[in-house]
Amino acid sequence: MTTETTTTPAEVKTERTKKTALKPCACSFFEIGEDFTNANGEPDRTIETTECTRQTHRIFAQGHDAALASFLVRAEYDGQTIWRADGGLLTTYSGAAHAASSVSEALAEKAEKALANLRARSAAKADRAAVREAARAEREAAKAQAKAEKEAAKAAKTEQAEPPRDVPVRVIDTAPAQAEERGLVKIKVGRWEYDATIDDSGVATFRDSNGVEQTREQGTYRVLEG
Repeated sequence: MTTETTTTPAEVKTERTKKTALKPCACSFFEIGEDFTNANGEPDRTIETTECTRQTHRIFAQGHDAALASFLVRAEYDGQTIWRADGGLLTTYSGAAHAASSVSEALAEKAEKALANLRARSAAKADRAAVREAARAEREAAKAQAKAEKEAAKAAKTEQAEPPRDVPVRVIDTAPAQAEERGLVKIKVGRWEYDATIDDSGVATFRDSNGVEQTREQGTYRVLEG
């Protein structure tokens, strides 16, 4: 009589785990930074790592493949150098996809796509910022123009309403006949003063600040002494 034995899924998984030793997560081997020459004139570099200390039976700890792709993409986008340090060997890569391809082609494709998306988002963001800046500059220019026009209109109105005066004057009572004998006389109409001629009937003729000839009947103006 033959006795059959069955193996549960948990036992199968345990058996597989026994055959695969724990090893560092693949993302822990990558470094990014910049090359430079130190104070002693020797080549040196700044280093940033993923700071991963996980051990795994697979290539990556859970989720660390995507994290590595982002890490490498950010380095290339920022213009940093990418290295892989493994067993004392330091390898330099030309970019995120190149570095990711040392692990797998699938990860390289993911990194390349992520970099393209990042650049597209950055370009769109820059375009939006340029549009906002252009609109702001246009608003500022329109505001400045409106202010200048307002000030110019105000100055023109002041110049029209208040013609310049040469010398202070005082009011005297001068008969029209006396004024006529003097020829051109200075009169005051309301608040404003003008050079005018006065005929025998007392009608004063003058030109306003716009150069338009005006007349006033006697009693509607005052004659001033220059």
